[in-house]
Amino acid sequence: MWDLLPFDLLFQIFSFLSPDSLSRATSICRHWHACANAFISSGLPSPPPGYLPPWFLAMHTQDRAARCYAYNSIVGRWHSLPLNFCPHPIRPIAPIGSLVLCRPPTASTLLLRLAVCNPFARQYRSLPELNIPRANPAVGVAVQQASFQVYIAGGMSEDGTRGGSTYEPTVEMYDSRTDGWKHLGNMPCELAVRLTVWTQSESVYANGVLYWITSARAYSVMGFEVGTGRWREVKAPEAELLASAGLVRRSGQLTLVGGMVHGGSCCIWELREGFRWELVEVVPTELGRRFLEAGQGGWACTKCVGVDEAIYLYRDLCSAMLVWRETGGKRWEWIWVEGFTTKKETDGITKFSIKGVLLHPSLSRSSFF
Repeated sequence: MWDLLPFDLLFQIFSFLSPDSLSRATSICRHWHACANAFISSGLPSPPPGYLPPWFLAMHTQDRAARCYAYNSIVGRWHSLPLNFCPHPIRPIAPIGSLVLCRPPTASTLLLRLAVCNPFARQYRSLPELNIPRANPAVGVAVQQASFQVYIAGGMSEDGTRGGSTYEPTVEMYDSRTDGWKHLGNMPCELAVRLTVWTQSESVYANGVLYWITSARAYSVMGFEVGTGRWREVKAPEAELLASAGLVRRSGQLTLVGGMVHGGSCCIWELREGFRWELVEVVPTELGRRFLEAGQGGWACTKCVGVDEAIYLYRDLCSAMLVWRETGGKRWEWIWVEGFTTKKETDGITKFSIKGVLLHPSLSRSSFF
């Protein structure tokens, strides 16, 4: 019966399949092969955003990996994805829907260059050069329904009058609709220094504000209102007691995940009205103890990544992960996820550092490329 379904009906069914299921569908019969390939070539999203849970993409952080590793949270399976379609090794920065904003190497390894890739559809494209060449700025991404913007704040630039480097107190923005960079104005020099020295590239966009977390002295959160250009600062909860801290977005709200010092708990706070943090969850004691015993360095060596419906705590490629995810009816549960353990693949790569990216993968070829 299934091989007799009309082409347009089968095409609609295929739009709800995850990439691995869609790929397997191409090998069922000639009818399915033709329909699945037609869907992949159509450029339509697969599946619709939010229909299926995101995948966890583990990417090397040192610009030298020839592949990345994807965890399919639907069936609990790891996949190895070659990155040989990229002209250079890449370092991930942030997800953009089903795409990944990344940093390729440059002639001067300090200056920032950006590119976008789809590791599933094997597409890659470099973004135009920044208006002001700079090293180590804060990078933020705001994703709209049919476009995205990349914001660059702070960093180090060359001072032509003094023959050296200086902090760059400006903000510029790339818009995918115009394929160009736009100068957005100046920022306080003090904030430019803190974003350059004490902030990693990760950012969270929530309710019209881009947020970064800084680790100078005690953790604090910096916010940039994209509509007004105003800056704000919010002190992190329990800032002096945090061994590690990271920002994610959960159910549309800015969320902070922090591991406490001296073997304490890992807590999750959400930012409420009035810039007030509210504790919403603590890692269950037994799960937390098991997670810490399986690795080294305590919570200080733990990283986090999240989207609206899931938060992942992880270390390296082969270590287990803790996942707090939505299960339906707005209920959330903790699960244990084993790391990548295929013997053939893990020889010699167990210890390399990874950056986790959560995205909804797609085999459809995007028109952005």
